[in-house]
Amino acid sequence: MKNFDTFGVMIDCSRNAVMSVDAVKRYIDILSDLGYNMLMLYTEDTFEIEEEPYFGYFRGRYTQKELKELDAYGLSKGVELIPCIQTLAHLERIKMQDVYRSHFDVDDILLVGDERVYELIDRMFETCEKCFTSRRINIGMDEAHMIGLGKYLDIHGYQDRYQILAGHLKRVKEIADKHGFTPMMWSDMYFKFATGGAYRPDKLDMSKPIITEREKAMVPDGMGVIYWDYYTMRETSYDMMLKNHKLLSDNVWFAGGIWTWTGFLPHNVGSVKIMTPAISACLKNGAKNVFMTMWGDDGGECDVFAALPALYHISRLAEGETDEATIKAGFKSKFGIDYDDFVKVELPDKVNNSYPDDNPLNCYNHVKNPSKYMLFNDPFYGRFDSIVRFNEKEILENYEKQLEPLVNNKDYGYLFDFSKKLCGLLKHKYALGATTRNAYSSGDKAALGECVNEFDRTIAALDEFYEAFRTEWLHDKKPAGFDVQDIRIGGLRMRLADCRRRLKDYLDGKIDKIEELEEKSLDCDGHAFDFVRRVGYFNQYSVMASQSKM
Repeated sequence: MKNFDTFGVMIDCSRNAVMSVDAVKRYIDILSDLGYNMLMLYTEDTFEIEEEPYFGYFRGRYTQKELKELDAYGLSKGVELIPCIQTLAHLERIKMQDVYRSHFDVDDILLVGDERVYELIDRMFETCEKCFTSRRINIGMDEAHMIGLGKYLDIHGYQDRYQILAGHLKRVKEIADKHGFTPMMWSDMYFKFATGGAYRPDKLDMSKPIITEREKAMVPDGMGVIYWDYYTMRETSYDMMLKNHKLLSDNVWFAGGIWTWTGFLPHNVGSVKIMTPAISACLKNGAKNVFMTMWGDDGGECDVFAALPALYHISRLAEGETDEATIKAGFKSKFGIDYDDFVKVELPDKVNNSYPDDNPLNCYNHVKNPSKYMLFNDPFYGRFDSIVRFNEKEILENYEKQLEPLVNNKDYGYLFDFSKKLCGLLKHKYALGATTRNAYSSGDKAALGECVNEFDRTIAALDEFYEAFRTEWLHDKKPAGFDVQDIRIGGLRMRLADCRRRLKDYLDGKIDKIEELEEKSLDCDGHAFDFVRRVGYFNQYSVMASQSKM
C-alpha cells in the first residue's frame, strides 16, 4: 500500500465466532490481492496456552499448531499476522472459569498487582512468541473504566488510578520486552483519565490540546498507541485527535471500523461513509499504520466475507482513488460481481430506511439494524412494535426478488441465500406482534385467526432461515459459538409456538384474555421518536428479546 507502511484489518475471534483456518487463509488471499499487508485476529482467550487448560476452554480456541500454520501462510502472501490479545480488561469469558475468578478486580478487569495475573500474562506472551513471526503485538488495555474500584479497592484502599494503570503498563511492558515484543495498545484510557471519561471527538472540546504531560508520562518508552474511532464523520475531528495522539507517542496507529458488529449483516455503505474522512485525515497527518476493525459484538453473527465491498472500497481510498465509478468497476473486475449487487446483502436492514438525510454526520443514520432487533422483538411484549408501518412485507418480498439471482453466485451465493432467507423470515415476523396486538385490541377474532396462521408461517420461515444461517456459519467459522445461536433461535421458535398456542386458546375460549396484550404498548426507547429516526440501532439481544433480565 503506497501511502502506508502497515495497512490491515482486525477480525474479532472472541465474540462466539472464531474463523476457521481455511477461511482465514481465504481471507489472507483477498487481503494480499487488495494490497493489505497485516492481519490481527482478536483473541481474548481463543488461543491455546499449554499450561492453562481452562483458558479458552470450549471456546473454539486456535491451537498453537493452527496459529503457526496461519502465520506461515500469511508470510507467504506478504501479510503479517500480528497477535492481538487483552492484558487488562475484556476478559470476562475466562472469569466464568473458577480457576480465574480470583484474578479479577471488578467486571472484566484483571486485578492489577496480583502476581497470578502477571504469570498468566507472561504465558500469553510466551505463546505468542512461539506462534508468531511478528514481534509487534496489540496488548489491548481498552475500556477498563472501573480499574481499581473493586477487589483492588478492598485490598489497597483508594489509589490514584493514573498510577494503578501506569504501574500495570510498566509490568506488561517488561513482560513484552522479555519476549522480544514491541507492544501497542488502544489509547482510550489516556483520554478518559484526561477528560473525566470522554474519548470520542464529538464528546470533547477539540479547540485545545487534550493530552498533558501527565498522560504522556504514563506511556512506557516504545509503547505504540492506537487511536480507534468507528463513529466520527468529520475530518477535522480525526485531524485533532491524531495530533493529540502524537503528543502521547511517536508510534501512533489508527484503527477505523468496517461495521460487522450490529447483527447478521455488515454495513458496507455506512462503513465507507465513515471511513472516507478517516482515511483522508490519516493521509494528511502522515499516519503510517492503519487498520480496520471488524468486531462481532453480541454474538458474532455477521460473516466478514459479506463486507468485501467496504474492504475493497477502503483499500482504493488508501491508494488515493476517490472516483466511485472507477472503484465499482475495479470491484467487478476483481470479484466478478457488481459492487451494487454485492451490497444488496444488506437489504434486510434497509426496511423503511429511506429517511431525509437531515444529519449526515451522525453515523447512526447509516448503520441501522432492524433485521436483528425486529427478529427477536417479542410478539406479545413488542418493545419495538412502535416502529412498524405495516408495509414491511411488500418491501421484503421485493428484496427477496432482488437477492434471488445472487444466490447462484459460485463463490458468495451462500451469503445471499442467508440474506434472502432472512428477508423471507422478516416478511412474516417484522409486523407480527403489532398486527396481533391491533387485532386483539379491536376484538377482531377473524383477524386474530389469520394471525395464528401467520405465526405458523413465521415458524416455518424461521426453520428455513436457521438452515441458511447454520450453512453460512460453518462455511467460514468453527462450530464453537453457534450454540449461542441455537439457544437464541431455538428460544425464539419456542416463544412463537407458545404465543400461537395462547392465541388459539383465546380464540377457542379456553382463556378469557392475553395479559401481555391487555397492557398498553409504549413507544420504544421511552420517548416518541422523530418519524425519520424510527428505524434505529439496537444491538443487545438481552434487551431485544425480553422485558425481563436475561
